[in-house]
Amino acid sequence: MSQSESAKANSAAQTRMRIEAPNSRPRTIKAFPLDAGASAQLVELAERHPRLMVVDWMAGRPEPAAGRALADWFGDMAGWTRRAVDAIAGADVVVIVATAPDNGELAGAIGDACRERGKLPLSIVLRGAVLSDDDLSALLRHLRPHSGMLVIADDPDYVDAMVSALRA
Repeated sequence: MSQSESAKANSAAQTRMRIEAPNSRPRTIKAFPLDAGASAQLVELAERHPRLMVVDWMAGRPEPAAGRALADWFGDMAGWTRRAVDAIAGADVVVIVATAPDNGELAGAIGDACRERGKLPLSIVLRGAVLSDDDLSALLRHLRPHSGMLVIADDPDYVDAMVSALRA
């Protein structure tokens, strides 16, 4: 009588071939909030997930000002974008989080920086009660072309669950 596959897999000869280490290592996740609500939620999550790093790239974003030379503003924008690209360099996973339609167009800058570094970001939109259908559609138009995975969630705990699932 021949042994079943289960019996063969549990035999001493097969057991010595097994790898005794976990199949996945913890990952460094760099999260880019697109608005203040997303930033607040990610900062809170980072306290519980030490491998989650919130990139506060919205701070210091150059704004065009009256009387300021356009070339200077473009130079500042280039430096600001370079900081985003450099932040992505050390990430295993890049996550974009939005809770409002503000700054949706900036997903393109993050997407371009990810593409330059060979990464495809995961985007999470926390719909909540504030985001109307029109605002959601506008935000999705900006995020969709730059996302490997795009999730719309109503539950704010979804980001925490996703970060845990990504092994942060």
